[in-house]
Amino acid sequence: MEHKERIEFGKMYVKSLLAKYKENLIYFGITGSTYRNEDKDDSDIDAYVVINDKNHKSGLGWTHFMFKGIAVSIGYYTLAEIDKIILNPNQKWPHRVFRIINSLSLYEKFDLVGQYKKKIKKIKNTAFKLAAAEQLVAAASCISGIRRSVKLKDLAGTRSGATLAANSLDEVVAFLNKGLLSGGGYGSPNFKFIAKYKKIPKDYIKLSTIIWESGDSTEIANAVTELIKNTTELATENGVKIPEYILSSKLPVL
Repeated sequence: MEHKERIEFGKMYVKSLLAKYKENLIYFGITGSTYRNEDKDDSDIDAYVVINDKNHKSGLGWTHFMFKGIAVSIGYYTLAEIDKIILNPNQKWPHRVFRIINSLSLYEKFDLVGQYKKKIKKIKNTAFKLAAAEQLVAAASCISGIRRSVKLKDLAGTRSGATLAANSLDEVVAFLNKGLLSGGGYGSPNFKFIAKYKKIPKDYIKLSTIIWESGDSTEIANAVTELIKNTTELATENGVKIPEYILSSKLPVL
């Protein structure tokens, strides 16, 4: 499906939303590869809808269907629900909010995205620091599984655990910078995006490249262990209270 066809689909979908929700429809935006104008013939279509809370106590969650052989995923939110997402940094916040903020608007009752950008700037630093600490815990919890996979010579298992830890560490960096993560997904494109931030861990690019591209289990495990240490140091320097068991553990290199 060509890019312009995806936009036409969005415009048609807006008409159906207006027929159903009328004045309660607040926003409809297309995200992902179509928003970035990087969509290919078989790329999915991702979008989200915001409706007024007045007559809808909660959104409708997600709807998934096929359109001309293309998978379509659309998230439905009320104003209250999306406001809660924006104002409460958590594990999914850096990616989820990126997609909300960076969307191609095909209908808006008012400048919703502009309001969200202003609200993000008002989020307290303590909220970001708490979220960063939680993600460091998540990353550190992957270490035992990674080591077990290395001993079993299980490259797939090692890579799976390491990338899971790396994803959490990427989110830590985003929280420390009060920023978002690219909607382009995980892996090489995203860690290069993250490297543009002002505050990044020591050897971030080098270690992340090993984690995502190496074919050696031990090398991957060592890289993620080192990256956890470096990210912990960065977080500590920026006032994040790290759980004592992470600080006291040596996380020895294999």
